[in-house]
Amino acid sequence: MLTDHSSEKTDLTPQIMSIPSFLAAMYRYLRPYRTHTFLLLLLLLVNLAFTMGWPLGFKFLIDQGITQKNGHILFVTLVALFAGVLIASAAGVGRGYLYAYLSANVLKDIRVKAFSQLQKMSMGFYSRMQTGDLMARFSSDLTAMENAVTWAASSLLMHSLSLLIGSIILFTLEWRLAVLTLSGLALCVISPRRLALRVAQMSYGLKQSEANLSQTVQENIVAQPVVKAFGLGKRAEKDFEREANDLAHLSLRFSFSADNVERIPTTIIFVFEIMVIAAGALLVYQNRLTLGTLVALHTLFIHISFSVEAVTKVLPVILKSVGGLQRIEELLEYKPEVVDARTSSVMPRLSSAITFRNVGFQYGSGQTALDNVNFEIARGSSVAFVGPSGCGKSTIINLLLRFYDPNSGSILFDGMDATHVKLESLCSHMGVVFQESFLFNTTIRNNIRLGKPEASDDEVYVAARDAGIHETILQFPQGYETFAGERGTSLSGGQRQRIAIARALLRNPEILILDEATSALDAETEAAINQTLERVGAGRTVISATHRLSSAKTADRIYLLKDGAIVEQGHHETLLAGNALYAKLWEKQSGFSFIEGSAQVQAEKLKRYPLLESMDSNLLEEIASMFVTESYPASRIVVREGTSGNRFYLIARGRVAVTKTDELGKEEKLAILDDGDYFGEIALIRNIRRTATVTTLTPCVLLTLHREHFRNLLQRAPHVREAIEKTQVRRETENTGRMRPIDSSKGTQDPG
Repeated sequence: MLTDHSSEKTDLTPQIMSIPSFLAAMYRYLRPYRTHTFLLLLLLLVNLAFTMGWPLGFKFLIDQGITQKNGHILFVTLVALFAGVLIASAAGVGRGYLYAYLSANVLKDIRVKAFSQLQKMSMGFYSRMQTGDLMARFSSDLTAMENAVTWAASSLLMHSLSLLIGSIILFTLEWRLAVLTLSGLALCVISPRRLALRVAQMSYGLKQSEANLSQTVQENIVAQPVVKAFGLGKRAEKDFEREANDLAHLSLRFSFSADNVERIPTTIIFVFEIMVIAAGALLVYQNRLTLGTLVALHTLFIHISFSVEAVTKVLPVILKSVGGLQRIEELLEYKPEVVDARTSSVMPRLSSAITFRNVGFQYGSGQTALDNVNFEIARGSSVAFVGPSGCGKSTIINLLLRFYDPNSGSILFDGMDATHVKLESLCSHMGVVFQESFLFNTTIRNNIRLGKPEASDDEVYVAARDAGIHETILQFPQGYETFAGERGTSLSGGQRQRIAIARALLRNPEILILDEATSALDAETEAAINQTLERVGAGRTVISATHRLSSAKTADRIYLLKDGAIVEQGHHETLLAGNALYAKLWEKQSGFSFIEGSAQVQAEKLKRYPLLESMDSNLLEEIASMFVTESYPASRIVVREGTSGNRFYLIARGRVAVTKTDELGKEEKLAILDDGDYFGEIALIRNIRRTATVTTLTPCVLLTLHREHFRNLLQRAPHVREAIEKTQVRRETENTGRMRPIDSSKGTQDPG
C-alpha cells in the first residue's frame, strides 16, 4: 500500500472514498470532454422524457381516447407514442457511441496520467513500493473502473433524475399515492446505507488483496532459480493457496454483501407496489380516481421502482470501482521526493569540479549510508569509490544522479547546488553504465538510441564502434535490427554491457558514471571492457563505484569508504604503500589468475588463510594445484544449511550471501562475501553439517578443495596436521561455538 510506505503520509488507515467523492472524481476526468458529456446528457434527457411521457400517454389513451371514444386523441396519442419509441431508440444509439467514446478516452487519460506519475517518482518510491502492487493499479483497478466509466456513472445519473422527475409527476396525479410510493422509495435508499459503507470498505480491501496476490505471483516468477534450488515449490503453492483462500473469502463477503445492497430495496419495492395498487384500486372503486390515472400511476411506479432497482444494481459496480479509483488516486496524489525547485536553472557543461560538502544521507530504514562526506572531483579526472558491500559507494552514485537528495550538506557542480539545477539538464551531461544494464525488448539499434532519441544511424554506429560492439552486431543475422530479448537475455553479459556503454556514449557525456559496471562479468570480459572504458573515458570526468580494486587502480584518485565515511584516499600506489585497509583489501582480492574460464590461486596467497598458515611453501604449491574451478550463475545455492560438507571454497570472483534459518524459520542474512573471501574450511578436517546457506548474488568463479585430497596430503605431513588441528580448536574456542561477525577484508568463519 502506498499509505503504508509513504514518507509523505502519516495516517496508515485510508479514508474510504464516498459515492459523491467518486462521482466528483469522475467529473474531473470527464471535464476535458465537455462537449461529448453535454451531448450525452442531452440524450439522457431525451430518454428520460420518453420514460416519463410513456405513462402519461397511457392516461390520455384510456381516459380520453378509449373511455370517451375520442378517435382523434386516440390516433394522436398512438402516433406520439410510436414517434417517441423511434426518437428514444435513435437517442439510445447515440448514447451507446458516446459511452464507448468517453470510456475509451477517460481510461486512456487515467492510464497515461498514472504512467506519467510513475516517471516523476523518485527512486525512494520504487524502493518502498512492490512491483505487483503497482501493476495491479494498471490492471485490475482500471478494469473495475471501466464498467463505472462505461455505463454505471451515467446510469446512476439518469435513474436518479428519473426518480426526481417521476416523483414530481406522481404528486401532480395523486398526492396520497405519491406519498405512499416515495415512503417506500425512501426506505429503499435508507435501509442499505450502512451496509453500502461496509461494502465500500470491503472493495478497497479486496483491491489490496488482489494486488498482494499479484505481487506474490510476480515475485515467485522472478525467484524461480531460488525456488527450484531450495525445493520451495510445494511451500510456495501452500503460501499462494493460503493467500488465494483469503482473497476468495474476502470476495465472497464482498459479493454477498453487495448483492444484499441490491436485494433489500428490491424486496421493499415489491411490497410497496402491492400497497400502491391496492390503494389506487380502492380510489377508482370509490370514483375518486380515473382508471387511466391509476394505470399511469402504476406505470410510473414501475418506472420509478425500476430506477431504484437500477440504482441498486449500479451501486455494487460503483462500490467495486471506488476501491480501484481510490488506489489510482493515491498513486496520482503521491509527491516525488526529488523535484525541480522553482528557482532551478539549466546546468552548463562542467568547467571546474564536482564537490561533496559535508554530505550526509539516510535511506528510509534510518540507517546512515553517508556521514559527513567531503571530496572534490576535478573536471577531466577519473575517480573511483571502493570498499566493501554497504560502505556507501553506490549511495554516492545515487546522489550524483539525484536519485535522492542528501539529508544534510550539499553537492555542487562548479559551485552550483545540485538541488537548484533542473533534473533534465543535470542528466543531459551524464552517461551511466550500471552493474545490471537493463536492455529493453526492442532492437539493438533502438536500445542504443535511447541514450539520444534524436540521434542518426551514423551516430549510433559511431557510439557502437567506440564501445567495441559494432563488428559483433554486424555478425548477427539481423544486425542492428536484432531484438535484445526481455531484459537483454538474448545477448551475453559482455554484449549487454557494451551496448549499455554505447548507449551512454551516444549522449557524448561530459561526466561518465560507472556503477559496478564490470562486477558481474567474467575476468577476460571485465579486462576487455575496462580497456574500453579507459579509452572512451579519455577527456571526460569518469566516476566509478566498484568493490573490485583491479578496476580502480588506474584512477587518478581512489576513495575508500567504510561505514559511510571516507577512510583513505589517494593514488593506487600511495594507498598500497600506506599498508592500511586498502592494502589489506588489495591483498585479499589479488593472488588469482584466470585463463579461459579457469582460475588458479597462487601458493603464497594460501598462507594468508588461517587454516593453512602453518604450511611450508612446497605443501602450499601442492595444495594450490589441487583446487578445482567451479562456476555458478547468479541465484544459485552453493552450500545448503544442514547438508554434509566436504569442500573448502575460495571466492576467486563474484559475490555470495551467507544466510541462516532462525528459530522461527525465517531466513537471516549473516554476511555478503566477495573476491578473496572463503568459507567451508572446517569441512577440510571434520565431517559436520553446514551451519549456513551460501547463495550466489552474481555469477561466481569458486576454487574448491576436496577434504579427501587435503587429508591425503596431511598423511604425509603429520606435524602440519597437528598444527592445523590446534589452530582450528583455538579458533573455535574464540568463536564460542557461533559464527563470528563477517569482515570482508579478512574472510569469514566457516558456515559449515
